[in-house]
Amino acid sequence: VGPLREKLREDPPSLPYDEVCDEWLNRYLTEATRVERLLLPRRMLRALDQMGQAIDDWASKAARRGEYEISERWRKVRALSTPSDEPRPDPYLVAEQWLALVQPLLADARREQRRARYLRLNHITPTLRTEPFDIEDVEKAFTGLPLGAPLEKRITACILGVPEPSAATPTT
Repeated sequence: VGPLREKLREDPPSLPYDEVCDEWLNRYLTEATRVERLLLPRRMLRALDQMGQAIDDWASKAARRGEYEISERWRKVRALSTPSDEPRPDPYLVAEQWLALVQPLLADARREQRRARYLRLNHITPTLRTEPFDIEDVEKAFTGLPLGAPLEKRITACILGVPEPSAATPTT
């Protein structure tokens, strides 16, 4: 907030909202949507990454076995962990649900590796690859998570900094 106040201290003039402003706003919203997930705590990011990798693996294995319906169901669950223009659950809540699903595996790994100073999510990844969860259990775990609008729809106001007209316009 401090740097923004410093830049606005001189009370820069307001500009009319035109096509150039619209291009810059779209550029900022696109970038913000792209990096929104990076604002999550690292543990939650790792959980979403593990979820994506495990489910991709399970969907591929189901497709190779000819279980195309199961594969498609896995892909729909996988979509919960990726950004989208469609309403999706909060990625933090998705990560929490994934951590709840893998908690028994983590507990087993802790019992097996008592002398380990700490245990990370990637310690259970080999188990996840060889022992997939039941699709019904996973779907049930993620059913009922509240849906949120995409970032661009959640922003109701913003201060938009637009370069001087002589500066290059963004290329989208």
